[in-house]
Amino acid sequence: MRKIFLDYMERFNFYWLSDSCTSINFDLQNLWLSFDRTNDWMRVDIDEGVVRIWNSWDMKYQKDKNFISSEEKKKYDDAYAQYWFKRREEMPILEITEQNYQEVLQQWYDAREKKLAYMIISIDNFGWVSIEVKDKLSHKDQQDMQQEHQKFLEYRKKWDAYAPFTYKQNKEWQSPADEEYYSDFLTEAEMVWKKKKF
Repeated sequence: MRKIFLDYMERFNFYWLSDSCTSINFDLQNLWLSFDRTNDWMRVDIDEGVVRIWNSWDMKYQKDKNFISSEEKKKYDDAYAQYWFKRREEMPILEITEQNYQEVLQQWYDAREKKLAYMIISIDNFGWVSIEVKDKLSHKDQQDMQQEHQKFLEYRKKWDAYAPFTYKQNKEWQSPADEEYYSDFLTEAEMVWKKKKF
């Protein structure tokens, strides 16, 4: 089971990611971000009973260019398509059933009404998401927080070693030189969001 922990911020009447538990469960963070409709970069796609939630900032969009031939344009489009499919495969995308999504939305609204100190968003090994709120964290919750935070610290160490040398600041894709992937610095097992199946 994977989790993110949120603290209730009375001043804003909203739950925010806990300072004491940063997490690499970016797919669950995408779900949380999607609850705020002003986060227009979050995408919630519903298709045939499946909901996919993802962050559009995770994908570079193809830069418009002028070409001297249709063959040159086709090569450019094909190279971008290769990037797009590989990046999409690695991106933190939360994929859950529409039924689960509707339940989670109701849990979110109910939890916000209670205004308790902590919110935990979790996903089990079968890909089922749930939300609970608590006034006090149990010993097990605190252990889970430490484990999640430790995973983030290990991720951050790898990201810090990778980013200064190869991370591209531009948000548009113009050539394979602009490509970045989680697999550039993480193993398959470290991309925990890829283990979601229902």
